[in-house]
Amino acid sequence: MVGDDGELLKVVHAPREGSTDHRFHIVREIEAHYFDRCPICLGPEPTSAEHLPPAALGGRPMTRICTPCNNDLGRVEAELTDWRDDAFRHTTTTSDAIVGARKLPRLLHRRTADGKFALIIDGPMHPDAEPMLKGPEFSLQFTPPNPRLYKLAALKHAYLAACLDLRAIPETPRADVIRRDLLAARDAPSRKEIPASEYALSMPLMRTHEQPRGPSVELGYIQRSGGLAEWWISLAGTIAVPWPLPDSPPAA
Repeated sequence: MVGDDGELLKVVHAPREGSTDHRFHIVREIEAHYFDRCPICLGPEPTSAEHLPPAALGGRPMTRICTPCNNDLGRVEAELTDWRDDAFRHTTTTSDAIVGARKLPRLLHRRTADGKFALIIDGPMHPDAEPMLKGPEFSLQFTPPNPRLYKLAALKHAYLAACLDLRAIPETPRADVIRRDLLAARDAPSRKEIPASEYALSMPLMRTHEQPRGPSVELGYIQRSGGLAEWWISLAGTIAVPWPLPDSPPAA
C-alpha cells in the first residue's frame, strides 16, 4: 500500500496478539458424495449444487442439497468469509465537507509491519467517499462479523462435511439438533431475525490467515495436552471446525 504521504507500507494479515497456535494433522481428504435426500431438511431429490466451503473461501461443489436450504442459508455464509478475512461490511462514512453519509465497500482490517492499524477498501467506492476519507477528519461506521451468523455457517459446512465422510445422513440426537438449528436459520423471515444456535456458538473455530489451499475438505485431528486427540474438519486449508457429531464419530 502507498500512504497519503507517498510512503510505501507493507500490510499483513496475521494472527492477533495473544492468539494460540495448533498443529493440525491431516488424516484424509473427504470426497464428494451425493445423497437421495437433502442432508439438511431431509427432503427428497436435492438438485442444488453445494460448495464446501463457500466458493469465496476456495470451495468446490461437493454434494447436492435442496434449493431453499442452499439459497436461504447462503445469507449466513458471507459472515463466515468476513470473519476469515477480518473484514467489515455495511460500512458508511460521514464528514463535515459533504452532507450526508456515503456507503463504503467491504473493508479489510490489516496492520502494517510495525503494528499500525490499516483498513483496505475492498471494492469500488461512491465518488463522494474518496474525498471524504482524504479530508482532515471523518467518521466511520461499520459492522464486524456476527458470531451468531458466521458460526452457523461454519456448523452447516462442518455438518455437511461429516455427512460426506460418513457417506450417510446421520439419524442421531446431535444431528437432529444441528438440522433443527439450520432449518430455523433457513426459515427466519430476515437475516436480522435468524435465531442463535447455542451449539454453534459453543464451537471453537480456527483460521490460518493464509489463502485457501489444498483439498476443499479434509479430516484431521488436533493433539491436546495430556495426549488427547480431537477430530476436526479443515475447510480449504483456511478454516478448521470441530467434528460436529460426537454421537457419530468418523471411521479411524
